[in-house]
Amino acid sequence: MKVEHLALVCWLEKNAPSFSYDELTKTSTIYANDVPESLYDAFKNTALMMQKVRDLFDAPIIVNSCYRDPTVNAHVGGSKTSQHMRAEACDYEIKGFDNFTAAEKIVGSDIS
Repeated sequence: MKVEHLALVCWLEKNAPSFSYDELTKTSTIYANDVPESLYDAFKNTALMMQKVRDLFDAPIIVNSCYRDPTVNAHVGGSKTSQHMRAEACDYEIKGFDNFTAAEKIVGSDIS
């Protein structure tokens, strides 16, 4: 992580404390995967939404993929128009909940 991202890290600690910068930008590739400043607002919105999901379930969330740099996205075979590259997507699992049950609970909640 670059020094420039420290403000974003601090913002996450205050506003989406269940998630770390490293967790939301992790990659299994050798490529850098830092969020560009131009995408900070979108990244923050995604993190806030994930925090709402975490609060709704009161259960651990395993993030599989959130932000992806275009190089990372191409390397993992992501869509050329993937919302991950715009910091507008997060693939995750909620411990103790199957995907269908989780989706039903989210849809039935006031999360927006």
